[in-house]
Amino acid sequence: MMGLVMSEVFQHQIIKIKSFRKKMMEQGKWKEYVARKELTRLYKQLHPKPFGVSASQHVDWEDAEYVGNITIGTPEQRFIVVFDTGSSNLWVPDKNCDLVGGVCTNYCEPGSVWCPFFCDYPSCCTAGNSDSSRIFKKPNNLITCGGKHLFDSSKSSTYKKNGQQFTIPYGRDNTTGYLGMDTVRFGDTQQLVIPNTTFGLATYISNDFNDDNIIDGVLGLGFTSLAVDGVVPPLINAYNQHVIDRPLFTVYLQALGDSVDVVGGVITYGDIDTQNCGPVIAYQPLTAEGYWQFRMQSISAVSFSSSDGWDVISSTGAQYIGGPQGVVDGLAKAVGAQWNEDDQTYYIDCFSDYGQVTVNIGGKQYQIHKKSMLTDLGGGTCSWNVFPINSFGHGAAWVLGAPFITSFCNIYDFGQNRIGFASAVGSGGK
Repeated sequence: MMGLVMSEVFQHQIIKIKSFRKKMMEQGKWKEYVARKELTRLYKQLHPKPFGVSASQHVDWEDAEYVGNITIGTPEQRFIVVFDTGSSNLWVPDKNCDLVGGVCTNYCEPGSVWCPFFCDYPSCCTAGNSDSSRIFKKPNNLITCGGKHLFDSSKSSTYKKNGQQFTIPYGRDNTTGYLGMDTVRFGDTQQLVIPNTTFGLATYISNDFNDDNIIDGVLGLGFTSLAVDGVVPPLINAYNQHVIDRPLFTVYLQALGDSVDVVGGVITYGDIDTQNCGPVIAYQPLTAEGYWQFRMQSISAVSFSSSDGWDVISSTGAQYIGGPQGVVDGLAKAVGAQWNEDDQTYYIDCFSDYGQVTVNIGGKQYQIHKKSMLTDLGGGTCSWNVFPINSFGHGAAWVLGAPFITSFCNIYDFGQNRIGFASAVGSGGK
């Protein structure tokens, strides 16, 4: 059950699910998916000007494994969301999602020879240049809202209309819709209730969240300065309304291997989680307003080490560790992981006795649990959950996602603009 337990603070259970990536691999469809994704990435590199850059674009939502329940409205309408410290907006699908249609993305230019390769929607390649003609309706085989929970504002007595349009860029295309305000509740039975919360009602959802993905929407846990349209994020709104006592939250994730549809962790709102986390090892000041971004001095594995020093981002929405190509290649070689270009994935023997990856943050050594670094694909083969990425944000070069957070609780203190770390109790062992 996705629930919320209230003692002295609010605690929100997180559920571990099977990722879209793993489903696609099991179905033999992953290579085709990666090929189209790579075409989109290439186009954006060649034509960077029309596209904004956000942390959300660097999170591979097909890897998402940790989700939770929220409800919106009165009476409550339930949604399954991914919790993302790399973004700041809450959005869920609107009742008209996929019926209203979406806006043809910038790489779907009419008449362009590239359009058939980069654009999922043929109608965009032949549309005119007027705004009205740039609206499309997806073919039935490309419906992303099918099977998702949809918000019906007409059924909520506490809903307040806003009407302002919003657009949030993701890896393949954008999520678009309009803003509204209502009561948001985190959890199931005993709940953290946040009235007057502004959120997005999506009439078109990026293909990053297709209908094979159980995720309805995204709950951003970043800062207001990062939010699209300057919307106050739900948790900061909760603190501003004195719903939680302290301006912080703690994320505890469990490394559970192949287990799915089970409790996979807890988010504690308004305090440090002393039940699932050990004493705080250290705090680090944030280096950029908006992101949960801080300095990492070095990273190492076996005989390889790099101590260039980088800004890094803690991201609950990322199920991997991402960093500069050269450093990631060095780490992979040291542990014996092999890169597969078609799959855009490192593979490794699940039973190999390789050394741990260690990061140095503020002079403290943090060893990442081996179990957290692997996804079992069957037949003794595992994916090694480290990927090369491009720099983003305010110069951040690394993303520390679930492998790091399952090893160490992350304490996000938006009152003092700092992030803390504590050993995760029972997170899977080393």
